[in-house]
Amino acid sequence: MVDASLRFDSGIDAGDASHIFAITDRSTNRRGLLIEAFDVFDELHKRGSARRLEACLAEPAIGASDVPSRNGLRKIYKIEFDDDTERFVLRIGYPDFPKRRSGRTATMLGFDTAEQSYVWLVPSVVRDARLARVPYHGEFATDDE
Repeated sequence: MVDASLRFDSGIDAGDASHIFAITDRSTNRRGLLIEAFDVFDELHKRGSARRLEACLAEPAIGASDVPSRNGLRKIYKIEFDDDTERFVLRIGYPDFPKRRSGRTATMLGFDTAEQSYVWLVPSVVRDARLARVPYHGEFATDDE
């Protein structure tokens, strides 16, 4: 059973967030901590543990006002991607990418086709071969495609 959870972002330009879960084994009443770093949560999904922890990950990040996010974009975990692999795409070189807090513009970003909004895809989603990659071919396409 998960008693509590905390989410820690590692910084504006750093890697992904980490999570700490306070857990209790109901059969023995023993308590402990489960520390998830660098999106190891995605690997737990394959072992069946993720569904029980998923509700805890929906809690806001420390210092954030809403759902887990990175650079102001909603964060998409592998578990959500697996539910509908055609919903999310990786856009490359689009001129309408939002600016990061650092002032720089990304060269590629996730896009939620259902909500028509940019999202932050965790590394395991970006590495997934099922993720469609969509380069920009419009009037303002970048030269480095």
